[in-house]
Amino acid sequence: QWTPPVGTFDIQLEVVNPICQATRSKSLTIVAAPEVSAGIDQELCLGESIELNGSSNEPSVWLGLGEDSSYVVQPIETTSYILEAANQFGCQTSDTVTAFVNPIPIVTVSDDQLFCAGDSLIIQAFGAMTYLWNDSLTGNQLQISPNSDTTYHVIGHNTFGCSASDSLTIDVIHYPDNTVIESGGVLQASDADSYQWLLNGQPISGANDQY
Repeated sequence: QWTPPVGTFDIQLEVVNPICQATRSKSLTIVAAPEVSAGIDQELCLGESIELNGSSNEPSVWLGLGEDSSYVVQPIETTSYILEAANQFGCQTSDTVTAFVNPIPIVTVSDDQLFCAGDSLIIQAFGAMTYLWNDSLTGNQLQISPNSDTTYHVIGHNTFGCSASDSLTIDVIHYPDNTVIESGGVLQASDADSYQWLLNGQPISGANDQY
């Protein structure tokens, strides 16, 4: 099999038998096929977009998209895109680029909670490989002891480098000011939501009022 270079050639066929000889000739023009590039394969996370940038020395079309040289696409699964070019002689060339779509993690954290000031609590995150909390803290568990209402944010990454986030809010409840005063032989506690008087460390039955 002979692959001729680009150009115009005179092709001659000579047929010979013991008696006769015949020659036929024809001019043959070889034109260059279109040059086309769809770009390099790309990886992206689900929900992200990529730009297809194709090039060709002849008119080209992205199959299923259109004749523009570039398009922004947001595939929901791994997808191959074909750029096809054709010249005036009907010669066609195509190239393919593949967008590999990686999943994003499903990151969840502990439920919102009420919390007493001065106590400590462990909050957790789930669904990813690595985690980044407020103040650049890492790990899927975080021991906290906030003094005021605080929202904790966490970003989780999976093995593909894709990320998702979640947050929880800790509502901090402060202990009441447990002050007792004596006036005229009567003991009175500071304001609170409920009361329980003790004698020698033991609850006094029925002693559930402020004084």
